[in-house]
Amino acid sequence: MMKIAVILGCLLLIVNNSVCQNWNKISARIKKVQLLNQPNTKEYINCYYNLRQVSNSLKRFSPISKTDTIFMLESHGDWSSLELSSVIWNNSDTVAYNSNDAGKTYEIMSDVLFSNYMMKLVSKWNLEEIKKEEEVNAHSQPQYWNFATRIIFNGKKYKIDCIYFKDFFNLKRDGSD
Repeated sequence: MMKIAVILGCLLLIVNNSVCQNWNKISARIKKVQLLNQPNTKEYINCYYNLRQVSNSLKRFSPISKTDTIFMLESHGDWSSLELSSVIWNNSDTVAYNSNDAGKTYEIMSDVLFSNYMMKLVSKWNLEEIKKEEEVNAHSQPQYWNFATRIIFNGKKYKIDCIYFKDFFNLKRDGSD
């Protein structure tokens, strides 16, 4: 009886590990896509990567369904502040976290630091409207910048898309978020 329990336990571990995504590999791939998209922000991209590793943010979504999409927003200002803000979400969960030391440590946040409208545009992957908002409503001082990332899962395969844009805010629309 004990042998059967051990064998079943081993089988469950094997099956579970084969179904789960390799989040470290996915995070490294996000970093590569971000670098291809915006190579002049390498320092920030390295900090985002470190923050994802330290926070285990992607692992909080395991296991996901075979077909799922995860979105991320990652924000930074200039080097006068070492603050990084991030949120990761899918249809069923949201995790927001913040770092005040360029990604070395983190804090889980109860509030998301991005507007609902920005998250809605990212969820729809409406790049045209994001760029329009950047032109019209990206006037904050100091200027903050965002990486939006979309990870589309289809079985064990996934596709990663990124866009880099200025943070935008419209007081009438976003002021009560």
